[in-house]
Amino acid sequence: MRLLLRVKQFASVAVLVCASACDARTSAFGDVAARLPDGEPVPASPRHFVRIPTISCVNRVADTVRLSILRGVTPLPAGAESRAPAPTAWLPKRVTRAAATSTGFAVLDEGAKELNIFSRDFSQRVRTRGDSLNGSGTLGHPVAMAVDHSGDTIWVLDALPTRLVGFDRSGAQVRTVAIPTSGRQLALDREGNFYVGRAIVVYRVRGDTTGREGIAVAVYDRDGKAKQPLVKFTAADLVPPRINTPGVIELLLAAKENFVAVAYPASGVVDLFDVRGIGKRPARLHTTARMCLPPGVIAAYKQQMDESTEATRDWAWVPFITDVFVHENGELSVISNVVDRKGSYHLDRYSDRGDSSESVIIAKGGYRLPFPSFFVENDTNFIGIESDGGVVALRLERVH
Repeated sequence: MRLLLRVKQFASVAVLVCASACDARTSAFGDVAARLPDGEPVPASPRHFVRIPTISCVNRVADTVRLSILRGVTPLPAGAESRAPAPTAWLPKRVTRAAATSTGFAVLDEGAKELNIFSRDFSQRVRTRGDSLNGSGTLGHPVAMAVDHSGDTIWVLDALPTRLVGFDRSGAQVRTVAIPTSGRQLALDREGNFYVGRAIVVYRVRGDTTGREGIAVAVYDRDGKAKQPLVKFTAADLVPPRINTPGVIELLLAAKENFVAVAYPASGVVDLFDVRGIGKRPARLHTTARMCLPPGVIAAYKQQMDESTEATRDWAWVPFITDVFVHENGELSVISNVVDRKGSYHLDRYSDRGDSSESVIIAKGGYRLPFPSFFVENDTNFIGIESDGGVVALRLERVH
């Protein structure tokens, strides 16, 4: 009987990394212990867990930096909700996205069905609550968020009902745009077009006769009218490096001006598209950036695909990309939650040709980069989400 790899993603867990350099002889599937976010140990099994290795290379070291906290907001202690806290009290349930506005930060709490808008120093906060009634001004099931080019309108992708809801910086609802399908990612270009990304389910694409299952990034204009998809897979497209598991392929979206980036976290691949005139002409693939993955992971992905069957519903993947920042000139910056061989996190930068140009090493001893973390105004400023739901503004500062 063929081995079905029953391995799950480790995204925000503490994991054991390779103590020595990972090379082609290091299997990515190994007998390794891990811990879930709540600290409960996971029984190790060579068939059930994936060894998360170090990143296999670092390009030219451009700088060594330390992560510093600028400001933040800490959740109230357990039980505080029952004591009727002040309106500005922070009681998060499951924070999934953060972005910069023109005057501060927007934070989406998917668990609380809540959009939170903070001032830059976190001293002021407004929020838009959702409920099960889906009434005017509420969010039914918010799943993604993005800020428009001006920084003044925050758009939330709502799944119940399927729509895009726009809020101003005061939290007031200013516009609603109905769309036919939802997703898990949202981005906007300079012209105000919406890009909705959703996970691709490989076995569904293989059996699809309608062409709908392969749409990875749908595009809608300001009024919700569908344009030609930015990314669409067919059965013939389900090949590495973008497709490397037999199940779900997750995406990340980022945008700046007339560039939209589509990242494949498991593959360490980012495709950057020039979307000027989209709708009148197809988007153009501007460049592709590729992180250098450990050979053991590449071999494990191939093994997993080779041994999968139509009945396989469990798979392994390592999230090598946490967030992507698109520069106005078409360059890219990528942050990862996988350390290098010296145990340090780093930020990798890529030229507008997709070449790996430099790595910025985050020195040990400072504040540890939380995950998830999101780029905000530039590629040296982040919003980090702590494991307890705390939100912190962070900056990379040069080590003197």
